[in-house]
Amino acid sequence: MSRFLTVILLLFIIFLSSCALKPSKPSEDIQKDAEYNYKMGISSLNEGNIKMAYVQLHKAYELDPNNKDILNGLGIVFMQLGENERAMALFRRVIEIDGRNSEAYNNIGVINLQKGNYEEAVQVFSKALNNPLYQYPERAYYNLGTAYYRMKKYDDAIRSFQSSIRLVSDFFLSYYGLALAWNKKGYYGNAINTLIMAIALDGKYKGNMELYKKDMIQKLLQSSGMEAEDISDYLEIMKF
Repeated sequence: MSRFLTVILLLFIIFLSSCALKPSKPSEDIQKDAEYNYKMGISSLNEGNIKMAYVQLHKAYELDPNNKDILNGLGIVFMQLGENERAMALFRRVIEIDGRNSEAYNNIGVINLQKGNYEEAVQVFSKALNNPLYQYPERAYYNLGTAYYRMKKYDDAIRSFQSSIRLVSDFFLSYYGLALAWNKKGYYGNAINTLIMAIALDGKYKGNMELYKKDMIQKLLQSSGMEAEDISDYLEIMKF
């Protein structure tokens, strides 16, 4: 379940300030320079080069400090660096600028999820999903399902993961989550069939069950807490 929190590009949230000033707009040349640095920063982020991503996105931020995409991108970098408070400050700024920014709500929910604030996470993910114009609701449904799963509300988790899959049928992360939830409910046939589908859709494994099992055994030796429990459950499911 924790693997979703790694690469996918997400954005963050806060409540609209009633006294927020309308941000000034930089010149066209400055905007172009900021956009260039932003795109380079996101590319570095997706490649896992966090240090370079920080340099490029911070440069973009200096040029255009009220740009929602830049604020969210830099916030993601801070999350990767484990500086959630700095990330949260940027995401809150996003919401001051755009109170309906679903990506921002989604990622603030991720921070709450990481902290174990599951009820708060559910509330924030629900806000992200209240916007019918949200471009990536399957992500918020996946995260919502994860929050419910951690709260042991397995029926709600199943509904959330299924909602994600209905929106994007090859969103493999939701299949992984759904397999765990089916397992907790005792629907072992559903659990193994769903896990097989997840492994088939996952570009890392492409249906190679033995490779997946080998990876899980290796990760189990390096894991602890909830992550170790999830991996143990996956290995248990594969026995059926």
